Amino acid sequence: MLRCLFALLLLFDISTAHPEDDEIVSPHKSFKIVQHREDEGVKQTIQFLKGPSRLVTLEYGISWRASYYVSPDEQWILRIQKSGSGDNVSWLYRVETANQRLWRMEEQLGALGFDYLEKDPSLPHNLYHTGIAFISWDLKAGQLHFSIHGSDADQSGHDFDRRLTYSLGDHSISSP
Repeated sequence: MLRCLFALLLLFDISTAHPEDDEIVSPHKSFKIVQHREDEGVKQTIQFLKGPSRLVTLEYGISWRASYYVSPDEQWILRIQKSGSGDNVSWLYRVETANQRLWRMEEQLGALGFDYLEKDPSLPHNLYHTGIAFISWDLKAGQLHFSIHGSDADQSGHDFDRRLTYSLGDHSISSP
């Protein structure tokens, strides 16, 4: 009987404790990002909450949920999306909450980071398990800090993880 009660409580906890996994509300509650699983995969949308409610689809039919990082001023969104075993892709969005507009940077942030690192001869060039990880927003400096990682496909144990900075103003990558 006690096991049955514990199992029911656990099921109740699982079904009610994770709605925030599917919905991220921006710091000033101007918009929310919703990830909803459908038959075709995960649908990711942004819904503006102030003024006329506008819904914009970010992605549709993706196999996995993404991680979203909204800047404290709500003007930027970083989306890190699993793309395969050990790999991810990353997109930076610019948000205009007043006009309910959203732009996605054409090139992936991770791709810009790897282009920047090509100059470093110590890094492997045949990579797998590549991607980025969010570190922080520094809005006073107009920067996004992230790390970029990968593994050498030719030499086991030759992995790297480097911190990089993306300038939100001039759209350049640098090492801190």
